[in-house]
Order: sequence, then structure tokens, then C-alpha cells
Amino acid sequence: MNNSKWMSSFISQYFFVASTLLAIITILAILVIIFYPRTYTAILLKDEKGRLNINQSSIEGFVKEIILNDGYMKNPKIFVKVYKNKMRIQVKGEIIPRVQVVEKTEVLNQEVKDGLREFFGLNHKVNLQVDVTALSERDRQKSLRVI
Repeated sequence: MNNSKWMSSFISQYFFVASTLLAIITILAILVIIFYPRTYTAILLKDEKGRLNINQSSIEGFVKEIILNDGYMKNPKIFVKVYKNKMRIQVKGEIIPRVQVVEKTEVLNQEVKDGLREFFGLNHKVNLQVDVTALSERDRQKSLRVI
């Protein structure tokens, strides 16, 4: 290889370009790792009387109770992600066929926000997303056959 000059010039250019690309990719990876949003498993509320940790499971249970009390969704599945100053709540489930589904989801969104502020004292920004997986069949009473 030392004897051919054209091969050594290509190899040196290849190593230069490859090392530059590797350096750029490494810097971008470090920046992504540093600034990636951190998720939390609990929210710490401090007061002059004490401290309170609110877990994700308690928020999931609270939202599930609100949905079950409204009674327009069967078997809801709730997923909560807590960030430093905001919270993302995702609700999936079968919806019972009714006329005002969009209005009900807006009312549900407002109830969840108000409930988290009043019950838990959370002032986080809440992003609620409702995903309908299927329409639930209404329970119809079947008549028994008499023979």
C-alpha cells in the first residue's frame, strides 16, 4: 500500500470523513441523552405541614373512578406519564354508544383537571388523550325459549 499513492490518498480521506461523522454522531447522541425529558414515578408535594408523595397508580385510580362514575366507557385502561411540570394521561377503552361522545370527552378532560387540582393539589399541565378501541355492544336482554 505504501507504493501506491492513489490508494493512500483515498484511505486518508476516508479516515478523515469517517472520524468527522463519528464525532458529529457522538455529539448529537450526548445532546439527546442530556436533554431527553425525564419521567418520574411519583410527584412530591411539599407544604409547611409536611411532604406527600403521589404515585402514578393513585392518579390512574383517580382517573379510572371518574370514568367509571360517568359510565360511558367500559373497561378503561389508563396510562400516566409524569414529567417535571406536566402530566400525560392516556385513556383507552370500549365506549358505550351514545350521542354526545365528543362533549363527554371534553367534560371528562375538565373533570380530571379540576379533580387533580382540588383533590391532590397538583398544578401540573395535564394532557389527556382518549383513545376509543371499539364500540361496546349494549346489553340486550335475551328472552328465554320455552319448550
